[in-house]
Amino acid sequence: MATTFKSSDLAAMDRTVRAGFAEAFTAKAGYIPWSTRIGSMEPSSSGSNLYYYGVDSGNFREWTEGERHVNSVGVGSMTVTNVKRELTYGIKREMLDDDLTGAVRNVVSKVRSAAGKLLRLPDRLAAALLSNNTATSLSGSVLFADAHAIPGTTRTFDNNFSSTPLTRDNAIAARATMLTIRGSDGDVINTDPRYLIVPPELEDTAIEIAYGNLKLRAGTGAAAVAVAALENSAKGLFEVICAPQLSQYSTTTWYLADASDPYDRGLIWQVREEAELVALFSPDDAEVFMRDEYLWGLRERSVMAAGNPVRIARGTA
Repeated sequence: MATTFKSSDLAAMDRTVRAGFAEAFTAKAGYIPWSTRIGSMEPSSSGSNLYYYGVDSGNFREWTEGERHVNSVGVGSMTVTNVKRELTYGIKREMLDDDLTGAVRNVVSKVRSAAGKLLRLPDRLAAALLSNNTATSLSGSVLFADAHAIPGTTRTFDNNFSSTPLTRDNAIAARATMLTIRGSDGDVINTDPRYLIVPPELEDTAIEIAYGNLKLRAGTGAAAVAVAALENSAKGLFEVICAPQLSQYSTTTWYLADASDPYDRGLIWQVREEAELVALFSPDDAEVFMRDEYLWGLRERSVMAAGNPVRIARGTA
């Protein structure tokens, strides 16, 4: 009577799965996440993180004599809880045992696909968070609102620009609005609202705003033709990020973000546990024995959260 053992083919399959995943996940020519360019990267060592935000009313003053003036700092907090996720695949034993070559190709294909899904996970979560606008931000309200309170003052700021399609003038106006937001100390908060985040349908418009020259056109409608190019004074003010995940929510909504401070941004990408790959390609693994199926999958714990609304604005057509 035969006994169960991990054959050389199955042992090779185990190595193939792990190597294929690592290669696909770290490929230099692969997918580059956009949400981590505008969001702060925060490690987590427990089930949740506590983020503090405060009122800083202090400012530099001329010191001629006497003691220092002590400015009180008011502090609030927000708890962000990690989410556990998994992605698991399986293939029947007989499919792999009877057609090893073809099945291996199928398994490796799914492994590379899973690596891509993991790379795109923060962007998928960020697109949903930005578009749904239901998550509580560090201000205590949703991320995009018409009147965010500025702690320690009676002033508010608007980062939700409705009836504002993406145009050069509207992008410049949104940037100017963000640059003029002042904290309780009277100092400006944003220093470089630069990133234009757009769905693919707005990419060409965003590229013209950020990098192109203005086109002077003659005629109207479809018959209009470019007759001259004018210098674009907005050139160099913006960097375009095309976010394909935004299309499923809106093809006309765009965002502008200031990511100059890596620890204070409009999004928070919090990671408790990096993805763990487990492959079960031995017949005497308990799950393989019970299901008569080889299994492999990923598990990770993380969360995409709304950060500081001062650092990001939204324009809707």
